[in-house]
Amino acid sequence: MSESSPSHPTAVDPTQTLGEHNHHDVQAEVIALFELPEQAFEAGVHDFVTRRVVELSGTEDTPVMQGGGIVKDFIPPGRSVYMANSFFRPIHMDDPAAYAKAFKWVKRQYAIGRENDPAGPARTTYMNAAIQGSVIGSLEYFGPHNGNDRSRMLIAGDIVGGDDAHNPMAPVSIRDFGAAAKCVERAAVTHNTLRILGVDSRFNWGKLQLLGEGEVVKEEAHAWLTIKTDSGIHVLFDPTNPKLHKDKDGSVVWADPILRLVDTDRWMDGVDAEVPTYQADAGGSPQVISRHDVRYHYEESPFLV
Repeated sequence: MSESSPSHPTAVDPTQTLGEHNHHDVQAEVIALFELPEQAFEAGVHDFVTRRVVELSGTEDTPVMQGGGIVKDFIPPGRSVYMANSFFRPIHMDDPAAYAKAFKWVKRQYAIGRENDPAGPARTTYMNAAIQGSVIGSLEYFGPHNGNDRSRMLIAGDIVGGDDAHNPMAPVSIRDFGAAAKCVERAAVTHNTLRILGVDSRFNWGKLQLLGEGEVVKEEAHAWLTIKTDSGIHVLFDPTNPKLHKDKDGSVVWADPILRLVDTDRWMDGVDAEVPTYQADAGGSPQVISRHDVRYHYEESPFLV
């Protein structure tokens, strides 16, 4: 991911703070890591992520799957995650490197945010940086957007005669997906990253509708996140469909998160969002090259947990 990224992180309402128990202590510890020299920072991130995975890994082993409800807690390495298609083997979230990728970007966005608004609330700056950094970290970990169904099937499909023919439901590691990863894998990694960073994230299932002139032209199963604030505000966050920024050659150099407030009275009608893609013209100015209007329908109320 390019270092020549936009200098203004995507903002969430400044009155909002996060909602994990002791999350302020977690955030303070991460911010302290930002003060370390580069080499010590990398080692500190490794140790911090390793410790947080242990701290957050409870005994819950109910599979994460469509119809299984909202996932509020960290998804530990031994808990199976299933894609919407029942022919896929379970995924295990067993690669801490997936979470560590985000930290340098969170650090960078936090520094930019404090420079742009030194008098603003540090916790808001941290929240914005954590969300932005998790998007870039996921892109860097998995590679170009947005998945490949055929490759995904070869990686995780229950294929007779494969290497695991003796145990066709043997789990597959999250590290095996690369650019083939789609919404479930990307949302799960980002959810866990945010939990490690002290952000109150929830993993959600539902339907994603592609709209054309206000009408539904396509619908598919989808997974995304909801951020819950201390004040009870819920913010929809889709790690799989960010606003992509491309250079003049078409390579992705940056991504901004899709963030939408979830209305307590109208969530059942769906949450609408616009997903544009930008590309630099010959002079380097960003131009919209595509735009999709989408609607998110939650499988169940995001306000239940």
